[in-house]
Amino acid sequence: SDYKWTYTTLGSYDVKINGTPAKLTNPIIAENGVVYVPLTYLSDCFGYTVNCDGGIYTVAEAGASIDIAAVTSAGNIL
Repeated sequence: SDYKWTYTTLGSYDVKINGTPAKLTNPIIAENGVVYVPLTYLSDCFGYTVNCDGGIYTVAEAGASIDIAAVTSAGNIL
């Protein structure tokens, strides 16, 4: 009972979330047979926080804060 169904088509900004129409920030696209789902799909449909700081993308539950300095410190870089 605690789930979300989403539906969209390639290249469309329209999405349905549990049957309710909504808009996407970026559409899902396909190039050379590869389907690309943008990270913003997580925020648009599921409420996650997606941020980019200095070319590093982070994804967190809504309202959670991420210490980007900890993510980019030398000890955490592979």
